[in-house]
Amino acid sequence: MTVARIGGKAPAKALIGSLDADDRLMRREVIDALTWMRTQDPELQASAERITAELRREAQIYFLSLAD
Repeated sequence: MTVARIGGKAPAKALIGSLDADDRLMRREVIDALTWMRTQDPELQASAERITAELRREAQIYFLSLAD
């Protein structure tokens, strides 16, 4: 969450770029950091398409893990 505390567009962009990390814990930390950043700066914008794609991917991973 250290990057999130810097605030602003550049750290948010870096975090969004890390949403596709293979490590589940890393993705969780990135999501937590982005959520915290958004609560601190409601005007902070992100690519809705990128976020939606990653949410779908995360949901698919979760549902596939339930099927196992």
